[in-house]
Amino acid sequence: MKDNYERLRKEYLNICDEDCGGDPSTGIQPCPFFEYEEGCLLKSEKFRAAPGELNNLAAAVHENAVAHGWWEQERELPEILMLCVSELAEALEEYRAGRPNIYYNVEGEEILYANGEACEKYERRKPEGVAVELADCMIRILDYCGHAGIDIEEAIRIKHEYNKTRPYRHGGKKC
Repeated sequence: MKDNYERLRKEYLNICDEDCGGDPSTGIQPCPFFEYEEGCLLKSEKFRAAPGELNNLAAAVHENAVAHGWWEQERELPEILMLCVSELAEALEEYRAGRPNIYYNVEGEEILYANGEACEKYERRKPEGVAVELADCMIRILDYCGHAGIDIEEAIRIKHEYNKTRPYRHGGKKC
């Protein structure tokens, strides 16, 4: 009888008894990472992405930041977060200026795209536009991940799996 109860409890309530970093509830809420047939999704190789380019990029971005002197002194997370906010504010300013997507090629000889269309040649210049400022924010995030040893790919995967279990607009939120 107890075995049947445990099977039903896990199958219908998705209660995960694993120590995996998933839902820590004691049965009040179902664990979004537990499926009866599969077990704990966070531990299942079937649902794990192979280590990929994002973590490698984080390591390369951090190595470049160190080489350029940005980590001569320890930087705390609040500083990094505010630098990310400043990059996002710059993206907003680019949007307001009507420059959503301006990419210069690697050599800087011409703009490959500006607002989705090929453009005239320019002298070597710094890339500009919303996309570039968003890239700057991501570079700062990846730099910190490389510094702190954060597996950003795994963090994104876990959060994405959880988000798939949330209600529409997370229960009626406006933004």
